Amino acid sequence: MWKVGIDADEVTLVNLLQTCKHLLDPIHCKSIHLIIIQRGYERRDTVTWSTMIAGFTPCGMPDEAIAVFQEMNQSAMIAAYSMNGLLHYALALVGKMRAHGLRPNPVTTLSVLSACSHGGLIEEGLLFFHEFVQDHAVELRLEH
Repeated sequence: MWKVGIDADEVTLVNLLQTCKHLLDPIHCKSIHLIIIQRGYERRDTVTWSTMIAGFTPCGMPDEAIAVFQEMNQSAMIAAYSMNGLLHYALALVGKMRAHGLRPNPVTTLSVLSACSHGGLIEEGLLFFHEFVQDHAVELRLEH
């Protein structure tokens, strides 16, 4: 595909990752995972996350699988806390993410910014924004 100049989108990469899982091909699994990360697809939806978890385990990559699982759950909890006005819980969980070396994704970033905005913590929101963009290279979207 790439040799003839056709680029793979997120759906194609997820399907390739599923194929690698069935072939038990850790080398290609890692290569496809790197492409997914470089393009920011791993942070978009649970289908991509679930596929990465399911693909890593049979390919002998349990550490990668658990890292994706932990990041997915942390981001979901931050979003839930933020949506329900539990600002301090959301920010505490961001601190735990930092301590464990987990990177924020665009959903986490938006959740934290929203929580800070609704909680009147404008300065903290700006600090998080700059940290997420500069230190973690979070891909900005219109909603940010």
